[in-house]
Parts: sequence; C-alpha cells; structure tokens
Amino acid sequence: MSAQQATWNPNVRLQLRDAHTGVTPRDHQLAAWDRLTAHFIDGEKKAGLVVVPTGGGKTVLAAQWLLQNHIRNGGRVLWLAHRRGLLRQAFATFHRLANLAFPRERLHMIAISSDGERWSSVTPEHDVVFSSMQTAVMESNTGFVHELHAASKSGLFVVVDEAHHAPAPGYARLLLMLKNLGCRSWA
Repeated sequence: MSAQQATWNPNVRLQLRDAHTGVTPRDHQLAAWDRLTAHFIDGEKKAGLVVVPTGGGKTVLAAQWLLQNHIRNGGRVLWLAHRRGLLRQAFATFHRLANLAFPRERLHMIAISSDGERWSSVTPEHDVVFSSMQTAVMESNTGFVHELHAASKSGLFVVVDEAHHAPAPGYARLLLMLKNLGCRSWA
C-alpha cells in the first residue's frame, strides 16, 4: 500500500479560516472566472461548458469559482468523473483551496467510488460530493441523487469532469434527470 493510499480519507470535515491559499491565478483563469460569473450569476444561466487546454488548471479554476461563488453562499456541488484519479485530484484541489469558502465555518466533502464511500453515506451536511459517474448512474443510487438535490436548499451545482464522456447512455440519463430537477451545471 502506498503512502497516498494509507492517508486517503474520502469523507472529511474541514474547519475553515481566513487564510491565503497560496494559489496565484493565471490570466486565463481570471478571464474564465469573469465569464462564469457573467454566465451563471449575472445571466442566471443553468448550463455551460468550460474549455481550457490540458494543463491549463481546469480543476483549480472550477474549485476556486465554486468555493467563492456557490459553496460560500450555502450551495452544494456534485462533481462527477469517470476515473478515480480525476475524483481524487478534484477532492485534493477542493481540500487545498477550502478556505476560499470562508467565512463559512466548515466544509464537508465526501468521495463516492469503489475505494471511497457509498451514496448511502451522503448527508445534508456534505457540501461537496465527488462521485464516479459509474456509481452515480446506478439505478440503486438514483434516490440518493434525488435526496442530494432535495437537501440542497441553496442549489446544487453539477460539474462533469471530462465532458466528452457525457453522451454515453448512463451519463445522458443522469444529466437529463439533474437538468429536470433544475440543477445548474457545467462540463
């Protein structure tokens, strides 16, 4: 077992404080945040697509914007990815940038996958739910996804990592269900 596997905790509650994250955004990230704000907040749009080249910092871009503009205000996030490595990367990025949601007192995150937690472990206290798409699309988990949405009084924002997988039948069914529930999303 590697050191990373030994320290992996897929269900964390972080105490937040007013502290610098140590991340200096690049110009294209600043421009993308402005466009996300104009699109989702000012324009009140429900869906969008963020395109940034490989290595351009998409996960940091998304985490920072969501922490500052959605989670800080009581919103919740469902982060979907088709690979465990992508879930762990996003989880680690949110963990590192969590203080951006300050003045909230806490950030509670859970990762659902074959080596993480189960959908039945998600509670209304979880602010960010990271789930493998394969787990989220299972018929036995549909009720839990509905509960996540229903318990998200300030809105549920859905992020689809690696959106080119979204046309697959299971993904398409889940995303249509989330759209019909009124969730905002980007891929």
